[in-house]
Amino acid sequence: VEKSLEVIRINSEGSYERQQFSTTENGISNLLNWLNPNDVVGLVFLARKENQSLRSTARW
Repeated sequence: VEKSLEVIRINSEGSYERQQFSTTENGISNLLNWLNPNDVVGLVFLARKENQSLRSTARW
């Protein structure tokens, strides 16, 4: 199963960026390094297995 997080961050100026990160230790580390303290963050969890996919969304 391929798992990833799609993250949308909105900075204090109101602009946004979207990026995907793996759920491995390195991927989560990259995610934490990418974020800034004042960002508003939306997360989408993606899991794919062959032709099936699961998508779950959360916002903080």
